[in-house]
Amino acid sequence: MAVSLAPITVLTSAPTSASTPAPASAPGDQRVTVLSANIHGGEHNFGTETNPDVQANPAPLAAVRTVINNRDVDIALLQEVCGNQFQALVDGAPEGWHWTFSKQAPTPRLTALGMTTSCPSDGWIGNVVGSRYALSAVDSYLLPRGVDEPDCLNTKRACAFDYPMVCANVGVTGLAAGDVRACSTHLMAGWVASSPGPEVRPDQTARIRYLTKQWIDAGKSVIVGGDFNTAPHGDPLDVIYDLASPGAPTSGAGNFQEIDQVSGGAAVRGGGFTHQEEDSTPWDRNPNDTVPYNPSATMKLDYIFFSKNRTAPLLNTPANAGLTAVVKNNYSDHEILVGTATIAN
Repeated sequence: MAVSLAPITVLTSAPTSASTPAPASAPGDQRVTVLSANIHGGEHNFGTETNPDVQANPAPLAAVRTVINNRDVDIALLQEVCGNQFQALVDGAPEGWHWTFSKQAPTPRLTALGMTTSCPSDGWIGNVVGSRYALSAVDSYLLPRGVDEPDCLNTKRACAFDYPMVCANVGVTGLAAGDVRACSTHLMAGWVASSPGPEVRPDQTARIRYLTKQWIDAGKSVIVGGDFNTAPHGDPLDVIYDLASPGAPTSGAGNFQEIDQVSGGAAVRGGGFTHQEEDSTPWDRNPNDTVPYNPSATMKLDYIFFSKNRTAPLLNTPANAGLTAVVKNNYSDHEILVGTATIAN
């Protein structure tokens, strides 16, 4: 099945007071609040290819909208969104918001393996960028998917679809046009037993570094959020973080600070846990499942990175208290991560 990589971009309606920008923290500078959430679309939220008329589960979308409203979010970066869920998201979003959606397009390999997509009849899950501000220069960039890795030469499903990072310039009020570029991405999941993720993720983050460095060198503030399927000290993030990992002093050659990289006033690669165990969460919709819900997330896999060229150090000081939060999401195996940083003019 051929699926275009061209992102779908929409505007909910004419801007209203709901799209009023947040106040600047200093003359010329702008505080920007960003949300990232993997909503675990597809069969995990009422979407199956065997029942193409099924509607998207509204609960994870409602959870995202609640955080957008309660935290006065400026930019939303979402992953694992089905096409019908994207439409439901747009239909229920605050007025004046702008959205773009890019599918993880299945490749012919998926059909050859006899596998199907996990969404209703519109295809595969994808990534979303949304904002109260206008979006422009929207594009989708393919990340490597490891087709030449030994683990991809058998029946590994993870190698059978593309990994796009969808990006857009965000017209933040108070900053020059094109100054802010935001991207939503989703790296290959799994370990060797289920996919070649360990071999592929370093290639994917290297591609992200290559793409974003061009924009940073041009003076843009770049924001990258999403599900990286990697813990903070994982090797793939050495080219993203500007912080070294303990025991690897030459790591941390990246251009980004992470919104939750702080602890006790000192910057470290870490933060609140965002991933829950799949077999114990209430989004498991099997009515015969009697496994109790485990309310505890087990690791950090989700990130919001701000390029350090335009953002002050993200330290856990009293002035920054409460700017980052992990919000419980009972309808996905990922929590909702939200944080605020100041972008210099």
